[in-house]
Amino acid sequence: MRGRLREIRSPTLVIVGTHDFICPPKWARQMHDALPDARLCELTGSGHFGHIEEPDRFTAAVLAFVHGRTAGRQA
Repeated sequence: MRGRLREIRSPTLVIVGTHDFICPPKWARQMHDALPDARLCELTGSGHFGHIEEPDRFTAAVLAFVHGRTAGRQA
């Protein structure tokens, strides 16, 4: 499916934990780069469960995305 990411036209938020060994930042950056309208937020204190490990930063990133602002570390 990676080759079809460019077809997605919806704004997309990609959230990744710096220490995620299941789906590491390398893959999140590739998704971000392939999606035409994407934002990338890297949670530096998280692994695969950013919504649990850094709930405040995770929530802030989602709310900022929904409201059209930037939050977290953007790529």
